[in-house]
Amino acid sequence: MTYDEKYSLIVKAVNDAKKFSTDVNNVDVPVNGNVGLWNVSVDDITKILQQIEREGVLRIKKLPKPPLTTDVHFIVSVNETFDGWVKKYLTIEGIQKLKQEQRTDAIAQAELQIYYTPAREILINQLFLLHKTSFATENDMVFDYLFHHPNENFTKRDLETRISTKINKSFHKIVENLGFSGDIKKLFFVVSKDAILFRNPVTKSDMEQLGILRITF
Repeated sequence: MTYDEKYSLIVKAVNDAKKFSTDVNNVDVPVNGNVGLWNVSVDDITKILQQIEREGVLRIKKLPKPPLTTDVHFIVSVNETFDGWVKKYLTIEGIQKLKQEQRTDAIAQAELQIYYTPAREILINQLFLLHKTSFATENDMVFDYLFHHPNENFTKRDLETRISTKINKSFHKIVENLGFSGDIKKLFFVVSKDAILFRNPVTKSDMEQLGILRITF
């Protein structure tokens, strides 16, 4: 448990106890009655309470003492600024958690995407040039069709019918000719002797499922 997590537990424990207390000058906070707080050491509880006291919103009246038995508790006196301070603290904490969740989600959904330009350049994320095809070649016609029909499975016969051209090379060879090899090939293509699928875009989740944590260009 991090220091910030312990701090948050104690703030919430004091706030909850204050709601049920009839005397704001003697807010009794049981350690064992708060989920998670039981796992915070007496030393850490003391340090954090002293830090909160320096904020000027409460005054420590009784600190907990080891060992952590079922009746361990501490007592504080809270003043009129406490409620506003807690509200501000919880708001800031909520914003920070939301930002962290958004960052986590963004990482999970981070994409690698293939672009095919009018100049017949095959790019990863519009930054890294994999290959440049020649117009109307077998490689060009196969990739052009797959690019416009991503995440669909095609047999060799299907694809020949769609592009009105006989495919002489193996799918593996075509993919390699297009600049896809190693992990890049594994990420963007599913290839067999008689079938092919072009995966685009590729998410971070896809990479993890394929066992590829990072790629080197």
